[in-house]
Amino acid sequence: RYEDAIEDYDSALRLNPNLAEIYNNRGNAQNRLGEYEAAIADYDKTILLKPDYADAYRNRGITNARLGRWDEARRDLQKALDLARKTGNEDLVTDVEQRLQNLE
Repeated sequence: RYEDAIEDYDSALRLNPNLAEIYNNRGNAQNRLGEYEAAIADYDKTILLKPDYADAYRNRGITNARLGRWDEARRDLQKALDLARKTGNEDLVTDVEQRLQNLE
């Protein structure tokens, strides 16, 4: 259950509030529950802690699109694409390219 996962992530963050991956994962769980603003806040925190975390930009872009924030979604997805290309993460490149096309 996503609620249980969020509780686990909360516990982990109480132990170490600087774990970017945990904020990203908690954001994903919140996203699945339709808690989009909370998810975006966690993706924001992820990016603050780890500005080159392409997945967080992709996830925030997806969430912004769900909220109809098209400009923000495009900006986030483009940033995710740029970072994924830099690191050679071809799976992420393909995924983000498809998502950008779907926004058109």
